[in-house]
Amino acid sequence: MASVGRFLLPLAALLLLLLLRSSAIQMINSPESGIQPMISWRQASIHMGTYVMRKAVAIFNAENGDSVPILYDAVFRNCIWKEQGHTRSFLVEFVATQADIGWVLAQIYLIVHEELVNGPLEHQLIPFLPFHRYYTIK
Repeated sequence: MASVGRFLLPLAALLLLLLLRSSAIQMINSPESGIQPMISWRQASIHMGTYVMRKAVAIFNAENGDSVPILYDAVFRNCIWKEQGHTRSFLVEFVATQADIGWVLAQIYLIVHEELVNGPLEHQLIPFLPFHRYYTIK
């Protein structure tokens, strides 16, 4: 009798854990739940990343520069993005020349809000400042 209990008790505990897990997943995915499922970041293509980099540099220079751009000669390194509803978020990393400093490794977080389908776009640009100086080995 004791050996049967030692065998059935772990199986019963495992069954209980599986039931709790499945009910928790159903609760998270229900619309009335306040918990949102995790949205994963995706790697952007080179074309998309280059486009986002150019837009981010243009917005950054327009918001921070006078007549002389702060960042120029940007070279794309990496870009990841995610989409949640009508909001797209991009984290782009690139090497650029910064005025009076030289080469810097820049990271900019760009959030694009689309109010209506094919409607006006609003953006929010968050640069990770200061940009790190980029050194090359000669």
